[in-house]
Amino acid sequence: MPEYANARVLIYDNRQEMIDAFCRHLVELGQDAIRRHGRFALALTGGRTPGPFYERLAEKPYRDQLEWSNVRIFFGDERCVPPDDDASNYKLARERLLSRVPLSEKSIFRMPADDPDHARAARAYEAALERELNLNTLGIPAFDLVLLGVGEDGHIASIFPGTEATRARDRHVMFNHVEKLGAWRMTLTYPVLNAARHVWILATDAGKREIAARALGHLPGGNVLPIWHVRPADGRLVWWLSSEAAALIPPEEQDRPEGEDEV
Repeated sequence: MPEYANARVLIYDNRQEMIDAFCRHLVELGQDAIRRHGRFALALTGGRTPGPFYERLAEKPYRDQLEWSNVRIFFGDERCVPPDDDASNYKLARERLLSRVPLSEKSIFRMPADDPDHARAARAYEAALERELNLNTLGIPAFDLVLLGVGEDGHIASIFPGTEATRARDRHVMFNHVEKLGAWRMTLTYPVLNAARHVWILATDAGKREIAARALGHLPGGNVLPIWHVRPADGRLVWWLSSEAAALIPPEEQDRPEGEDEV
């Protein structure tokens, strides 16, 4: 895959093996971050895909392998709904993961997307990022790990094709109007996503097979997708794909990890 050679693409035939490998490697990254600089800064994703991964992470043995007191939880994006709304990414994460591990409320940074004052909410979240995360050499908050899903239109977080967020380079958090949804979304921007030490993209259903192949350069048109521009400058990008989501990737390019294979 010459166009995206810096990415590792992991493909799993067995969904449970994929989930366990994901949890194992997330715990290892967290442990390493805590050893290196005292905390693990993690940005969660929403949507349908991550629920089973979050649920497994909240179970033994993984829940007991992280020092949750040193974990800081943020979000990649959020809908403009109250935190108890079924559409809320925060609600999904709280029900599947956050309420099931020993995390204090002060370690969870919900996006205040339900605040009608968008400018105030974005500034507040940017301030939290700058306060809680280490900054890179450009002064950009650097997550240890950012989790992302990908839409069938190639959107990531709430950076949708043709929207203002695709052009934002001087903001770390913004409200982005998505015309096709008739809605505003709160989202991290490319500078923050690409400052992360690790970015993992999750795709597990057959409906993502074309977008995965385009984004990875196996089908034309990938360079117009928002996902194309997620390229951590000094970090590591990993795609976690089910065999269904990887169906259009040539067999010779498919990497099926074995055992304790490193990410």
